[in-house]
This record gives sequence, structure tokens and C-alpha cells, in this order.
Amino acid sequence: MVTARPGCGDSPPRRGSRSQVTLLSPAFSAVFLIAVMAPLIVGLVVGRVMRLALKLGVIIVATVMLLLVVGLVDAGELVGFTTYLTGPGAELTAALRDFLGYSLYASITFLAGVGIGIL
Repeated sequence: MVTARPGCGDSPPRRGSRSQVTLLSPAFSAVFLIAVMAPLIVGLVVGRVMRLALKLGVIIVATVMLLLVVGLVDAGELVGFTTYLTGPGAELTAALRDFLGYSLYASITFLAGVGIGIL
């Protein structure tokens, strides 16, 4: 039979003893922080790339409009080229939808990262 010694167990700590203090709860473990920070960092990178792509898109649209105004490009040629580029769009849309189903794009931290990255 085991008996408890006085001063052990459920009794309050003595005056000179130190208690162990937990700074972070188990929810803020390294795995949790990595799981939260990884989508944020990826979102920052994607937002940065999107900002550069938008700038490039504006430059391309401005150049095409300038070529149309000057008369170096005919509007019929531009429509034909645009329909040629959008031809394989259905297959790409299906593949993109499958990819987005498995990616981290639904994460709020990813979306926050994209928002910060675009700014």
C-alpha cells in the first residue's frame, strides 16, 4: 500500500518552490504555427506575382490600344488572335478547377497574404 507524504500531491506549493509556467498554449505549437504561416507566405508570394502580372497586363493592353489607334493592327486580326488564344480555355478551366480543389486557396490566411502581397 502506498501512502502520500505530507506536503505532496494536491497541497498548494510551498513558499520557496517554483512552478512551471507555460508561455504558449499547445495550440501555438511549432506545427500549428507552420500550418498557419505557410499559406500566408505562399499568399504573399502569389499576391506579389499577381501585382506584377496586372502591371504587365496593363502595359500589354495599352500597347495594343496604341497599335489600334495608329493603324498598325487591324481589329479583325486582334479578334482572330483572341479567339485563337481562348480555344483551349475549357480544358484549362477544368484542370484549374481540379487543382484548386486540392490547394490551399480556400485558406483565410492565404487570402490575407494575397491581399497584402497585392498592396
